[in-house]
Amino acid sequence: VYGCTRRRGGAAHEPLPPRRAALDAHAPRTEQPKPGTAATMATHGTLDVVVHLHRFRNVDLFSRGIYMVRAAVKCNNKQAIPHGCYSKPSVLSTFVRDQEIPQTHASDLPAAQVVDSSSEFSTRAFVIKYRDERLELNEGAQFQLLIEAKDDNTRLIFANDEPIDITLELLMAELEKPGSPPSRTSPRRSSAVAAEKPSLSPTFSRVATQTLRVRRDPTTNQVHAYFPVTFSSMHFCQLDVTVHCALLHLKFRKRVYDRADASVESTIASFEELLRDNSDAPTTHRRYTQPMLASLTATCQALKEREQTVNVTTLVDAGSVSKAIERDNAAVAKKLFLLWGRFVSLLPRDGKALCETLQTTWLRDQRAWWGGRLSSTDVRIQKLLQPRETDEFRTSFKELRSRPAQTPSICDKSLLKEPARLPAAAAHVYRRRNDTEALLSPDAPPSKYRGPHLIVMQHGWYASSFDMRLLRAYALLLFPGAIVLSPQSNEDNSGGSMGPMGQRLAHEVHNFIKHRCPDLSDADPSIGRLSFVGHSAGSMIVRTALASPVLKPYLPKLHAFISLSSSHCGNMFVPSTLISGGMWALQHLHQSQFMDELQLLDAPKAEDAFMHKLSKQPGFERFRFVVLVGSLQDSYVPLHTAQATIPRPAEVDRKGGGDAYRQMATNLLSPVMQQASTQAKRTTVVRLTLDYRFAQTNLDTVIGRAAHLAYIDSSAA
Repeated sequence: VYGCTRRRGGAAHEPLPPRRAALDAHAPRTEQPKPGTAATMATHGTLDVVVHLHRFRNVDLFSRGIYMVRAAVKCNNKQAIPHGCYSKPSVLSTFVRDQEIPQTHASDLPAAQVVDSSSEFSTRAFVIKYRDERLELNEGAQFQLLIEAKDDNTRLIFANDEPIDITLELLMAELEKPGSPPSRTSPRRSSAVAAEKPSLSPTFSRVATQTLRVRRDPTTNQVHAYFPVTFSSMHFCQLDVTVHCALLHLKFRKRVYDRADASVESTIASFEELLRDNSDAPTTHRRYTQPMLASLTATCQALKEREQTVNVTTLVDAGSVSKAIERDNAAVAKKLFLLWGRFVSLLPRDGKALCETLQTTWLRDQRAWWGGRLSSTDVRIQKLLQPRETDEFRTSFKELRSRPAQTPSICDKSLLKEPARLPAAAAHVYRRRNDTEALLSPDAPPSKYRGPHLIVMQHGWYASSFDMRLLRAYALLLFPGAIVLSPQSNEDNSGGSMGPMGQRLAHEVHNFIKHRCPDLSDADPSIGRLSFVGHSAGSMIVRTALASPVLKPYLPKLHAFISLSSSHCGNMFVPSTLISGGMWALQHLHQSQFMDELQLLDAPKAEDAFMHKLSKQPGFERFRFVVLVGSLQDSYVPLHTAQATIPRPAEVDRKGGGDAYRQMATNLLSPVMQQASTQAKRTTVVRLTLDYRFAQTNLDTVIGRAAHLAYIDSSAA
C-alpha cells in the first residue's frame, strides 16, 4: 500500500509472548448478523497513522547489546492494524563522533517487519556498544484505524475526540562475549568490546516502554508532530520519532449489536433513513463533507502543493442528501488516497528536513507548556540581596496550579497521569535598566556561538558522577552539540576540604579540555563556552576550582553557572531543629572537614573560615548567566543560602554568625550589582524556586531530603 513493503513476523520474535491480540471487532464485517443480534448503520472514519523512526542515539544505555524498537497504535481502546512498512536507511553503519563503525553482522539480524500476532511494527535490529553511538533508522509503518463519528448537529466528532496512543518498546538481546577472558597480555578492553558479536538466534526481552499521547486537530483530523523518545532513566537514549495522521475516508458501515443491549434503541437500515429527519439538508451536507475537505486541504499544505478543488454538490434536498454526501466524500477520498500515498512515499527521502522543522515546533510547544507552570518576574538588580517573602511564593504556586493546562499536540503520556503533581516554579530575573533580552519566553531564540560548549556537572557530598547521569542525559538531549563532563576526581575524597577538591576538579577539567575540546584553549573569548552545574556541595567545589590558576586561561569562556540547592553562604540559620541536630550528628560521626567548613567551624574566627575567604574570590561576576535554584521544601539547604539572600534572622543577629553571613552574601553579589550597563559581558542572575507535590508523605519528604534530591532524581524537575 502506497509503495510500502509488508513483511511478516518471524521466529526471531517468538520468545516475546504477544502482549496484545489484534482487535478487529471495529473493522468492517461482511458476514450476516448472528441470531439474536440487530444490524445498524454507523458513520466511521478511516484514519491512517504513520510512525516514522528517524534516528537512534545512545545517550546512557544501561548495557551493550542488540536493540530494536516495537511500535503499536491505539485510539479509544481500539488497536490499529499495521498494513505496510518500509526501511530505507542510507547507510547501515553506526557513528561515534565522526568515526564510522561498520555493522558487519547487519544481514544476520532481524529486519524491519510487521508483527501480525500482536499488530505491531518492529524495526530492524542493530548493535550498540559505545556511548554517544548513533545510527540512522529511516524506518516506519502505516497503521489503519476505524473510528466512529458522532453527529452533535454542529460537527462530526471522531472517537469522542480521544487522542491516539503510540506505545514504543525498547527490546534488547545480549551480545556473545569473546571466548577467552582478557588478561594483561591480551588486547585492551576496547578490542574485547569490538570482538563482541550478535548471536545467530538472539532472544529479545523488553527493557523499557514509553507511550506518546497524540492529539489530532479537531477540524482536519490530521497531525504532524515530532517527539524525542528517551524511554527511561536506566535506558536513556534518543529516538527521533515523527507521527503523521490523516482522515482518508468517511463511510457508513454496518455494525452488529446484541439485542439485549439496552443502549440500542432502534435499528436503522440505511444511511438515507439515518438522515431522514434532518430538515436542513444543505447544513447536513456541509457537516458530513467538511471533515474530508479539511483533510484534503491539510494534506495539500503538508505536500506544499496548490490546493485541489473538488466539485461537490451544491443543491441538495432532504431526499438526495445521503447520496450527495456519499458521492462527494468518495470523490474527495480518491484524491486524498493519492496525495497521502505520495506524502508517505516521500517520507524516507525528505523526512530529515521535515523532522527538523517539526523538532523546532516541538521545542517551542514544550517551552510554552512548561512555561505554564512557571511564573517569571523581573526585579531590579539593586534588590539582589533582598529575599522574597514565603507567602509570595505560596500565592504564586497556588495560582500556577489553578491555571488550565493547554496540552501539547504530542507528549509523554506518563506526565499527564497526575499533572497536579508536576513541579511548579517561580523565577525572579534581576535586570538592569536597559536589559530587554527575552530569557524565559517560549519564543526566545537560542543564542548563537562558535566552537564547542563544555558543560561540567559536579556532584555533591558523598556522591558520585553516576548521580548526575539524568541531568547529563537531558543536557545532551536538549543541547545535542554540547559536550558534558561528569567529573570523577572527587568521588573518593568528598569528605575532605573544599580546597583540594577544587584543585582536583580544576585539573580534571583542564585535562579534559586538552584532549576533547582543545578549541576552548583559543585566546579568542568568542570561540567556545564553558558552563558549570553544581548540585549541593558541588557548587562550592566549582567556585573553589574557578579560583585555581589552572582554569585561568578559560575564564573568558565562562557562560552559565547553575547552582542546584547549594549552601553558598554556609549552612547557617537553618529553620529546622531536626536538620540542625542531624548536621551536628553527621559532623561528629564522620569528623568531616567539609562539614566544619560548611558551618564556618574550621577557624576560630568566622572571617578566617574557608567559606568566608571563598566569598571574596571572583565568582558569579565571571559568568554571563547565574541560576540559583532552591526550594522551600528543601530543609537540607535553606532557600536563603541556596539563593544567597539575607534572611531576617541574619539581619537582626549581632552576636552569632549574622555579620559573617551578611558579609558573605554581599561579597558574592555586590560585584554583579556594580557591573556597568555598558559592560560587554554583564551577569544576569535568575533565582528559581521550585515547589513539589510528592505522591506520598514519608520520612524523606518530612526532613526535606526528597526535595533536595529531586533536582537530580526527578525527570519532571
